[in-house]
Amino acid sequence: MALPLERYRQFGQTGRGVSVVLKGKGFRKAGAWMDLSIVGIQFPVAIGIGYFWGRWMDRWLGTHPWLTIIFALFGVAAGFVNLFRITLRATREEAAEAARAAAEDGNGNS
Repeated sequence: MALPLERYRQFGQTGRGVSVVLKGKGFRKAGAWMDLSIVGIQFPVAIGIGYFWGRWMDRWLGTHPWLTIIFALFGVAAGFVNLFRITLRATREEAAEAARAAAEDGNGNS
């Protein structure tokens, strides 16, 4: 029997395959931390892709080392763009969470 979509989103998986229920704030915070943790992977991957793409293009066109340098710099730029996007999204989510908490406190839910 399939769970309704809304309830299914509340479930997460632990490392051992045991399901745990993540509700409300905890689920949103876990998602924000996952987004931020991927920055450490995306930055070197973007640089590596740029470097190896430029290296391949240099071999193909015989322009060594120019395209390697150019595409490695494109990789650095892409890494920074990803960094700024993720941190901006995390900042917005944190501000929205603070606004939600303030609205709940303002409704008399002390």
